Amino acid sequence: MRRNGFLCSLIAGVLVISCSGPGGIYVSPEGNDSGRGTRRSSHDARQKAYHLREMFGRFVPGVDTPLFGEITRTTADIINMCGFDGIYFDLIDASDILGGAENAWYYGTHFVFEVARNLKQPVGMEMSTIFHHWWHFRSCWQAWDRPVRDYKRFIDIHTAAIKTNEYDHGLWNGHLPLIKKYAAAEGGGLLLPLHLGWWGNQTWNPPQVEPIFPDDIEYLCCRMIAASIVNPGIKSRAQVILITAGEPLKME
Repeated sequence: MRRNGFLCSLIAGVLVISCSGPGGIYVSPEGNDSGRGTRRSSHDARQKAYHLREMFGRFVPGVDTPLFGEITRTTADIINMCGFDGIYFDLIDASDILGGAENAWYYGTHFVFEVARNLKQPVGMEMSTIFHHWWHFRSCWQAWDRPVRDYKRFIDIHTAAIKTNEYDHGLWNGHLPLIKKYAAAEGGGLLLPLHLGWWGNQTWNPPQVEPIFPDDIEYLCCRMIAASIVNPGIKSRAQVILITAGEPLKME
């Protein structure tokens, strides 16, 4: 599989990273991402080569291998050791990489179940998508990826979309009839607590990103209060979505 522009293979237990460049194809043994200036290595011509599965720049374990179980146990161990009271399964919407699109429902569910099975106590859970098998594990929904410009308009759209049946974060393509229909509904299609996350404290870094000003957060809080009157489930997440990254946002 390609990893950041490189093709990664496993031959005779050695990770081989290859890429194309001005001088042709470069092949590197493990540990050199550039592939340039490395020694040539040989292997038996009959040796099998395996392409490594990758998603978003990270290698993916085989679904029926000990490594798959080790990752789920380690994830649960981190939660147990640190005393976390919640976990977000980001990128679980890419479960099709595990066994194909037709098996995404099974292996994504299997991963969530294995993490839950190794927890010492229940914790809040949210995912970037949902299959019906893990509905009873999910604590809330309607997180969208954080905006980087036009924040008040984004809040308006998110507030209108928050009660639809959209289950992949930030993929709603609603239009005015749907906004009028669902903005007036009480609760979402999954009957779970709703919220208006995620948010980050944006600055002019990079320049294409608009900074967040106090009036943006004030507008967000006002919309949360208004929505809480209709659906109290939103109120319970108020203290979470205001956690920001970067420099603290001071409000007088």
